[in-house]
This record gives sequence, structure tokens and C-alpha cells, in this order.
Amino acid sequence: MQVLLKNKKVLVTGGAGFIGSHIVDELVERDCETTVIDHVLSKNQVRNLEQSKQSITLIKGSVTNKKVVRDNVDVDVIFHEAACNLISSVESPINALMVNTKGTLNLLESMKEKSRETVLIYGSTGSVYGESLYSPQDENHPCNPTNPYAISKFAAERYVNFFAKQYGLKTVCLRYYNVIGRRQNYSDNGGLVSNFIRSVLKGKPPMIEGDGTQRRCLTSVEDVVKANVLAYEVEKGYGSAFNIAGDEVITINELATLICSFSEKPLKPLHTKSRTGNAYDFEPSISLARKVLGYSPKNRLKDVLPDLMEWIRRELQINEDLGE
Repeated sequence: MQVLLKNKKVLVTGGAGFIGSHIVDELVERDCETTVIDHVLSKNQVRNLEQSKQSITLIKGSVTNKKVVRDNVDVDVIFHEAACNLISSVESPINALMVNTKGTLNLLESMKEKSRETVLIYGSTGSVYGESLYSPQDENHPCNPTNPYAISKFAAERYVNFFAKQYGLKTVCLRYYNVIGRRQNYSDNGGLVSNFIRSVLKGKPPMIEGDGTQRRCLTSVEDVVKANVLAYEVEKGYGSAFNIAGDEVITINELATLICSFSEKPLKPLHTKSRTGNAYDFEPSISLARKVLGYSPKNRLKDVLPDLMEWIRRELQINEDLGE
């Protein structure tokens, strides 16, 4: 059975962030009554909602605040994207636990109390699997998260599963792999791709942690938005977890070299020591999402990366003009 994501009442947590704001734009296009909860820390996050700000209700708050959550869960569907990223989670595991795990638990408890018919689409991560025991990793791969980000996200997944089974809540977990696209964080803690791009835009070689042979799947944010829509619309997927990724596998060395190829000057990547807990392969199987949800990634790296690079170039220029 399939429902349509149109004219629905929707809550997006972290809706001013990278992935969340793209979901918000899609919801507005679908004439959904959309509420966003976000702590909105930066001017860039505010700009993320420029396209849709006149058509949404924006609540400045955190998923760690149970009252804020409880007052806004009575909707058709919640897209839960509020989270601390990898680097901030390593810097503060306690904060990662509070936001990524307790924030999710606040949503689940509020849904149990007020809105058991609400569907929760939880944005998780492929890093819950930890070091790969086999490739490609499917959803049956053992989960052994090895850093505070992945640990907190996996703990949240377990709570999602518990509430689904114990209380009959309708939930879907989407395990994202290396999502890239416009509006992504391009600061120092923004992640692998944006760090490479910033270096190249400054005329500096990208720094690779470790030997660079680690394999990655990069996923365009547009494909992630489509996956979220499908996760709500395809009811036979409720109660399950799905890998969401692109279908191109690339080593970090190849990725850095590809980004260097877009530079105006010749550049070659350099190597540095690897961080603990992030040296393994991320190579997912998306067969289950294809079969159950009808998910099929459409965007190719050769198109996504130059577009992202140009967007970051413009953003850096805007910030420079503003004296930031």
C-alpha cells in the first residue's frame, strides 16, 4: 500500500541544516504544512531556508527540550534530521549522546504519549556498521560502531526499533552514506568532501588521512530527499532500516584526485595520520531499498562534485564580502 506525501502535516527536526532544509523545500513544493525545529546557530543555516521560509513555521529550539518536542509531534510524519556530526561528536561525546540519542528518545516518548499514528523517518548513518566484515554491507551486517557519532546514532536506532515493536509506532531508519550537495557544512569540521574542496579552492592540496585506499559511496542530497519521501509513502517499509547511498564506489585517493582535477592549478593530494575509528571501508548494498522502497540514485559524481565546488566557492566569497 502507498500513501502520498502531499498536503500533509509535517515536522522536520534539524530542518535548517543541510539535509533537513532540502527536505523542507520538497515538502513546501508538495503543499505540506511544515514545521521546523532547529536551534539555528549560524547565518548559513538561516540562508538554507531562504527558499521556503515564507511557507513554514520555524521554531527555534532543540530536540533535547522535551516540551518543544511534545508540543509539535501531532503530525502525519516526522523527518528527524537533528544531529551532531562526526567531528563535533568526537569533540563532545556527551553532547552527541544528548542530541543524537536523547533527542530521538524525546520524539519517541512524545509520539507514544500523543500521536501513535505519526510516522517517524529517522536519518541514521551507515557508520553504525563499523569496520566492514564483508562488502558490500547490507542491512544484516553486524553493527559495531567505533566512534561517538556512530555509537549515539546506533543507540537511537535501537530505541526507534524498541518503540516500534513495543508500542506499535510507525518508523523507518535510513542509513545515509556520505551525503554531499549544496548547503552542506564547509567549515573545518564539515567533513571529507568539503574539506578537500576548500583546500583545492585555496590552491592547496587536499590532505588524506591514512593511505587513502578506503572505499566510500557518496550520496547526493537530492537522492536522500527522494529516499525520505519514499520511506513515508511506501508503507511496507515501515519497521525497517535501509541503506541509502549512491551506486558509485570510489577510494578516498580517487576522490581527492577527482576534486583536484577541477582546480585551476595542478595539485596532488598529500597524506597524514588517520583518526581512530574512521579508517574502514563504507561500501553499502542498496538492494533492499531498491526492492522495497523503489529507491534508485540518479545523480552522478561527475555532475554533483563540480556543482558543489562552485556553490562552496560562492559561499566563501559571500562570507569574505561580509567580513566573516
